[in-house]
Amino acid sequence: MLEVQDVQRNLARIRMRGRLFWSVLIGGFLLAIILVPTHYAAAKVAGFLWVIVSIATWMSPMMNHCPSCHKPFVEGWFPSGLIVITCANCGIQLDKRPESMPLLVAPSSLLNSPDEQAQRALIRRVGKLTLRVAVFGAIFFLAGELTLRLVFWEGASFSAHKGPIVQRLEKDVKFNRFDGPSRGPEPAGPKQANDIRILIQGDSITWGQGVRNEERLFSNRLLTRLRETNVPVDMAVLARPGREIDEHVQQLKKWGYELQPDVIIYQWYINDIELEREHRPRRDRLWRHLCFHSILQKYSYLWFFMDFSLDTLLPSSTLPYEIYMSSHFKEDSAGWLLFERYFSDWTMLAKELAPRVIVTLYPHMSLKAGAPPVMRPEIADIHTRMLSLCRAQNLICVDLSTSIAKFDDSRAVKTGPFDNHPSVAVHDLIADALYEILEDGNVKVAN
Repeated sequence: MLEVQDVQRNLARIRMRGRLFWSVLIGGFLLAIILVPTHYAAAKVAGFLWVIVSIATWMSPMMNHCPSCHKPFVEGWFPSGLIVITCANCGIQLDKRPESMPLLVAPSSLLNSPDEQAQRALIRRVGKLTLRVAVFGAIFFLAGELTLRLVFWEGASFSAHKGPIVQRLEKDVKFNRFDGPSRGPEPAGPKQANDIRILIQGDSITWGQGVRNEERLFSNRLLTRLRETNVPVDMAVLARPGREIDEHVQQLKKWGYELQPDVIIYQWYINDIELEREHRPRRDRLWRHLCFHSILQKYSYLWFFMDFSLDTLLPSSTLPYEIYMSSHFKEDSAGWLLFERYFSDWTMLAKELAPRVIVTLYPHMSLKAGAPPVMRPEIADIHTRMLSLCRAQNLICVDLSTSIAKFDDSRAVKTGPFDNHPSVAVHDLIADALYEILEDGNVKVAN
């Protein structure tokens, strides 16, 4: 005969273990989330300990044994929500209603009608399934989060997507004093009489998205090479991801007269012509409408990575970016004519500020692993028109498409597996191309 004290003791232990499990699970998660933006190292330690303690609490054998046969319960670990806990071994049931004394009750087959038994069996099956899905989801989330935090320990770049993995990569990025925030060299002080000053304008390519070490950016590489020839030169970089031609004009008006450059270099990319974005294709994913999406997107490695992967892999009804650009920015279209006006304004201002102006064209290319880079046919016409526009304005133009196409594998061009921004090798290529222009007599930067 089983004593009531044994039943009561075991039920109290089951409840205590449930409360402990949920306290550790919720408290550890909140602690790790709070520490992420303030102290990343402490957050990693807290997250690791949180996973270990949660699993240890869940699997602990101290409170989930049947008081009759002393074998483990299947669902005895669950803290609350079930009126009856059934032993999977001997079939005995524990009534754990808090308002009454815990008792051993007979199997339901002796007390209930067949309909009631079937209804309760269905409820139990649904409850077990829900419980298993919840447990699997929690374990998957915890294991995935921990795994990705180890895999992306140093962070990584994901093109235009922003999230915790990208923030990890860019946590030590240093900005200069110009708007943006901009990244790259800046003058140490006012321009000296004998110094040559180079002003570079650009977007995320010049900014160096995906490149951790600032010294490997083409702006720094170019400045280093020029200084190695004992040229008294300094440099100012005005760059921000996503900046188009209209903002380049504004930045040149704001800083150009103060900086007094001798050479202005403008790094162009196809998005610079995209001044009106109301028709730009946007992927509307259902999970991005969830109330917790923005929070998890900001702090969770797993959620951010799944969002990026699903958005990349799943088909979309929106127009491909290349088709959109080629159709909305045809020659003589309103979008192209608007860009031409802004480019003409920028050219006039740049020529007023500096005796030499250079435009560097970075091509929009197809980058497939194992294959060389290829200019996308939909974009070739825009690239050709941009070359013609530079010639019409009597600007020195550096077309990088031929040099980049010489790479045997497109993976050498990309800064990483998830980002098509230029790699360190391409930054070196850009610096070499500009150095040759500056040294071959077309643009004289020496005394």
